Amino acid sequence: MISSNPIIVMSLKHPIQSPWHLAGTCCVTALLASLISPVQAEESPVGTSRTDTQDSILRYGPFDVFPYARAGLTYDNNIYIQSTGKKDDFIWSFTPGVVLGGGDYKKKIESFTVIEYSPNFLVFTKNSRNNAVDHDGKLNLEYRPGNWVIALEQIFQAYSGPVVDVGNRVDRNIYNTALGAKYEISPKTAIGIDGTQSINDYSKFNSYNEWTLGGWMDYWITPKIKLGFGLTDVGSMWRTAPTRIMNRSSFELVTI
Repeated sequence: MISSNPIIVMSLKHPIQSPWHLAGTCCVTALLASLISPVQAEESPVGTSRTDTQDSILRYGPFDVFPYARAGLTYDNNIYIQSTGKKDDFIWSFTPGVVLGGGDYKKKIESFTVIEYSPNFLVFTKNSRNNAVDHDGKLNLEYRPGNWVIALEQIFQAYSGPVVDVGNRVDRNIYNTALGAKYEISPKTAIGIDGTQSINDYSKFNSYNEWTLGGWMDYWITPKIKLGFGLTDVGSMWRTAPTRIMNRSSFELVTI
């Protein structure tokens, strides 16, 4: 969307009572750390590009290839986020991934393409029925002919973790799409339009879609002061009976 503008992890959500259990866990974590190349830890590995500061070690056709991996061990004292009858578990995770970068994907001055995918293998020590494979995928395209910038971003997420609004672990698929165009009228003036769509499919919760459509204009009064205004319209639809459709609009005037 256009705008004017994995380290090894062991986290504890509850103290471990047995020091021998803790010592064994730390030994296993240290062994994993020696086997897997570290990358930045984060909830979703798609969120941050791994191409900006790294040199590719592989190449496939027009793409530079950046493989990576992350492993972790988490202790959760309430895996179903229940107020009563809490159940705890140790959750092992292993996340291999790959980023493909083509064109000017480092400086992002010319056209470029970035594709990223990573599955996340989750293994529960005691509650094996929760074992799952989550998925993260992202496509980012920018085409820059002349004074135009046309951008497309597509994100796919398949998760199985807890959702606070449901009070349980829920399988869900999320599809987020953003499409935008920007035109530079002059070195000081630019206009643009952005649209987004979010499709949220839940197995045990109300599924819904959401859309936004907005336009904006920026004018640089000085090199450090920008005057901008924009208009955004947001629509939502719950896809369960009874179907509900909501709409709201907003106007914004900003000086930076």
